[in-house]
Amino acid sequence: MDEYLAETELCDWSSEGISELVEDLKNKSKDEREYAVNAFYWVRDNIYYFFIKTSKASDVLKDRRGDCFGKSNLLVALLRANGIPA
Repeated sequence: MDEYLAETELCDWSSEGISELVEDLKNKSKDEREYAVNAFYWVRDNIYYFFIKTSKASDVLKDRRGDCFGKSNLLVALLRANGIPA
C-alpha cells in the first residue's frame, strides 16, 4: 500500500502549490470520498488540456495545463497528499 502513497519525481505532492490546493479542497469536503470527487473536478475544470513534455504534478499545477498523463499525475498527487492511495 505504501507505494500508492509515496511521493515520486512526477507525483511531487509535498510541493508548496499542491499543499495549498490540498488544504483548500479539504476545507470544501466533508469526507475523503467528497475530497476525491472535488479533486477530480478541480483538475478537470482548472487544468487546460495541452500536450507538453513535462508531466510533473507541480509543473502542471503551476502552468495550469497538461496532457492526460500530467493531469493524472496531478490528481494522484492531490489524492496521495490527503492519504488516499492512488
